[in-house]
Amino acid sequence: MKKYYRYGHVDGIKVKVGDKVKKGQQIAKNGTGNGQWYAHCHFDIFNARPASFTEFCVGKSKEWVKSHYADPRGLEKIVMPTYHHLGYGWLEDAQYSGGHAYHPGLDLNGAGSGNADLNDPINSATDGEVVYIYNGTGKNGGWGKLIVIKEIEEIKEVVKKIPEEKEEVKEPEKKEDITPVIEEPKKEPEKITEDEKLANNCQAIAIDLKFLIDRFLALFNKFFNKK
Repeated sequence: MKKYYRYGHVDGIKVKVGDKVKKGQQIAKNGTGNGQWYAHCHFDIFNARPASFTEFCVGKSKEWVKSHYADPRGLEKIVMPTYHHLGYGWLEDAQYSGGHAYHPGLDLNGAGSGNADLNDPINSATDGEVVYIYNGTGKNGGWGKLIVIKEIEEIKEVVKKIPEEKEEVKEPEKKEDITPVIEEPKKEPEKITEDEKLANNCQAIAIDLKFLIDRFLALFNKFFNKK
């Protein structure tokens, strides 16, 4: 739950509603609540958004104040760099014209007395957004000029690493061989006629007879030559 930081009795407001401010950034100058008080800055912190930014805790118990407001101690030097001492402190028992109250914040002023601290710088205690401003001349419920800042979380840029895209290596496309295949005509087996078969057989017989005669003559000559 976000907290709301209230700066009362200021003067010379330097911001407007909707502005984003940084912690330590000057938002105004020290004031007197439009002439109602000696110069000081009332600084308190709501734990949640209140019904009204000008409400006060007159007549409320200390426990009620502790549950509705955060302890602002430790932020004095940020809000008012010239801070030296304060008026009412955190949960101090205080009396106002409207009645009794446990003070919900810190009354910050410097080393001077009276209005010697008028115009001292007032800074934001947090990174935040300005959600309410009264910059008029009226009493404004005792607040005079008033600023309220809603805290915001510091915005951190998150850098996401985008995986590098690997270039897809495509294999070269295989081109289809479209060369026409020319088939050689099939040779039909030659047909041999009956006459050709007979002639071939006679030729084979003649060759065989010649071989036998030659063989016989060679043996005959060999026999008679021996005698």
